[in-house]
Amino acid sequence: MTGSDTPAAGGRPDAGGSILFLVSSALALVAAARRHELWDPLARTWHGTWLNAAGSVFFAVSAVDAFVVPSTQTLLDAPAANAGTLAGASCFLVAALLSRRAIPSGKE
Repeated sequence: MTGSDTPAAGGRPDAGGSILFLVSSALALVAAARRHELWDPLARTWHGTWLNAAGSVFFAVSAVDAFVVPSTQTLLDAPAANAGTLAGASCFLVAALLSRRAIPSGKE
């Protein structure tokens, strides 16, 4: 079995998806910069914007490290690709948790 014939257990980061993540993060940062209230240190939104941008950068690094070297059919740097994916996903998770709003229980 070679390259594309081998079964994969999960997805592999690619350049196209990483570029789209970076573009969307850049657009979010531009939008956040134009709304002065988002830069309030007590606001949760600006933290999430920057965490999403950091996650996108980590995913881009992961995509570069997940490049398959044609001569050996191995990843350029598998541990770094895995670390980048974990770091990016962690940034996205924390950003999502920060964006949660308190839901009133209705038992007041």
